[in-house]
Amino acid sequence: MRPTCNSSLIQAPFLLENCTKEFKELGRPKKPMSSYFLFTQSRKEVFKGKALKEFQDQIKKEWVKLPATEKAKFEKQASELMVKYKKDLEAWELKMISIGRTDLVRNKPLREKKQKAVKKQ
Repeated sequence: MRPTCNSSLIQAPFLLENCTKEFKELGRPKKPMSSYFLFTQSRKEVFKGKALKEFQDQIKKEWVKLPATEKAKFEKQASELMVKYKKDLEAWELKMISIGRTDLVRNKPLREKKQKAVKKQ
């Protein structure tokens, strides 16, 4: 039996690479960026010309010091992108099923993101 892209037998690097290429060729949507990466992307113009490590350290410090209201903007944007991604992925999977490529469709549904616990003070 030939392992498929949806198989749990994906252990060989060449098979995983072939699956990735196949997903890209067939137009599978890419997973969206997290809120942290959206923040990083918004700040990258400020740090042009700096070393990568220096840039990462500065971004990390800024993210930690960022007020909750500012973080909420990026988290909202990330959640909107995730909703769009889920819709696009479902549409893509239906398309793959309709053309007979059920080996490319997920066996498990997407997990819902857990809500962060609010600390009582």
